[in-house]
Amino acid sequence: MVGRGISVALAVTLVVVIASGLAVWLIVATMSGSARGHGPLIVPGGAKNSIGVPIKMGAPYSYGLLTVQNQGSKSVTLDRASLVRPGAGIELLGAYGLPIPSSQHIGFLPGYRMPQDGHAVSGLEIAPHAQVQIILGMKLTTPGRYRFEAVRLDYHRGGSSFHDSYPASGRLCSPVKRYKNRCPGLLIEEGAPSGAPSS
Repeated sequence: MVGRGISVALAVTLVVVIASGLAVWLIVATMSGSARGHGPLIVPGGAKNSIGVPIKMGAPYSYGLLTVQNQGSKSVTLDRASLVRPGAGIELLGAYGLPIPSSQHIGFLPGYRMPQDGHAVSGLEIAPHAQVQIILGMKLTTPGRYRFEAVRLDYHRGGSSFHDSYPASGRLCSPVKRYKNRCPGLLIEEGAPSGAPSS
């Protein structure tokens, strides 16, 4: 979901992180403007983030590629975080927020545990101009390749409710041996030629 004034991505940076001998594909697309919905929470800088990574089935992982900022003049309160159109094999384990700056920054890591400076998403208040990193716990329950297209935040300010989706996506694949180097992020697909296969 991209707000008015957003143009086609100006630059795409591909980062390959080697973890335990596996390639994790993280795509960052920088755009002119901010990705936002109808409420005051936006993605600073308007970045799109996507990962593609083979993982161990049944093991928990932390996904932290979404940071939001309150550009309003009043505080907002988060109610819920969820995945947009998740594959049937993805189970969401929970979600919490980390204030920015924080003692740590989580990208995509094995394990899911809320640190001392974390706060469960439900009831988390974000002050005007403050930034919060959203961490979602997830795991795969069945073998295969599964994707989610965005992260949705439900939140409110006074009597007004907002339900906005943000361009943080991913593809998770299992078993690891089968999908090593065969589990691309969703933004790789966006740059593929028309008619290229997708799964």
